[in-house]
Amino acid sequence: MLIFKPCEKFLPYSDYSMMRQFTIVIFAILIYALTGLSLIEAQPRLERISIVERADSRGYVLRYHLTGMVQDFNIARPRADLILMELSSPGFTVSSVIPITEFDQIREIDLIELENGVGVIIYLNEGVFFKTDTYPDINGRDILLSLETGTRVEALQQVSEDEYFDWYETEAPEIETRPSEEPVVREELPTVPRTDGRLGIKFGVLAGVSSANVFAADFGSASRNGISFGLSADISTPFMLPYDIHTGIETGVFFSQKGFENPDPQFLSGVVFEFDYIEVPVLVKFKYEVLDFVSPYVMIGPSIGFMVNAERVRADDERRDLDDRTKTADISAVAGIGVDVNLFNTTFSAQIINSFGASNVFRDEPEIRDLVRFRHRYLSLVAGIRF
Repeated sequence: MLIFKPCEKFLPYSDYSMMRQFTIVIFAILIYALTGLSLIEAQPRLERISIVERADSRGYVLRYHLTGMVQDFNIARPRADLILMELSSPGFTVSSVIPITEFDQIREIDLIELENGVGVIIYLNEGVFFKTDTYPDINGRDILLSLETGTRVEALQQVSEDEYFDWYETEAPEIETRPSEEPVVREELPTVPRTDGRLGIKFGVLAGVSSANVFAADFGSASRNGISFGLSADISTPFMLPYDIHTGIETGVFFSQKGFENPDPQFLSGVVFEFDYIEVPVLVKFKYEVLDFVSPYVMIGPSIGFMVNAERVRADDERRDLDDRTKTADISAVAGIGVDVNLFNTTFSAQIINSFGASNVFRDEPEIRDLVRFRHRYLSLVAGIRF
């Protein structure tokens, strides 16, 4: 029978102590190396710069694409055509960034690599005025520079001749202030029409309720309630009026229920007169932004309607077609107010529209007493969405 005995040969104590110390040193080196790598990876780096149009079509957003959030970022406006930014953080590095070189609004973007950050110099083209703001991207780690289209007065209101960074002062001799940027008394600046160079269009749908009637001399009737709906097109023009008022054109194709109820029996017999139209308004739109995404507006212009249905309904529900007694087209003068709410790339709209007919609803014929001229009066409340 074999009997195994435990080995009685042990390493000396000094050898165990040396092995333990060696193991501790190896672990310490590994931990330090891993920590160092993570810190290097966590240090922000500027990879590229891009620019896109704002969701509300009121300018642009310049994006600094970063690998990590910077510790600090600042902006300065020493001139109306000059924007300075500084992104700083310990260990900040700059990749081989290719700045934007081809853009109608920006003449040039220069980058200056700093000890712990980067300086950005943005030169705007002549006649281009932006209101600026900078903020972090809430959905990432990038830094955003908002370039909102503004007037010369608004751009100058953000200018401070004392706003310079130390690194820019060293570059100042190479960037001389142009004579056109001499101090200007803001109160004496004329506010004149201008253009922002942008033309855009959004399509959508609008729907709502309406109240219609007619107006005529010595004639009384009640309103007919109905509906209105259709396809809408909102065209933003590049022309701007004084006080930063934007212009545009609103048009579309709509179905509108007009008519009246309980007419004066000495003129017309019947309970309800139903006139339904396909209408095409062409309205000039004047819009003013009270917030970055909220814009109230007024509209005014003509509208042409094409009759698709004309009926008289008696008390016993008997219907009579009035196509042979009514005009097939109707011209109206339209005025309205509304508000646009821009969220992301979508516009939500609400409008109150009032229109007055310029032509007689009925054909001129002796059957209608004294050739009374009945003109449409129409009020609608609609809401919708545009893309």
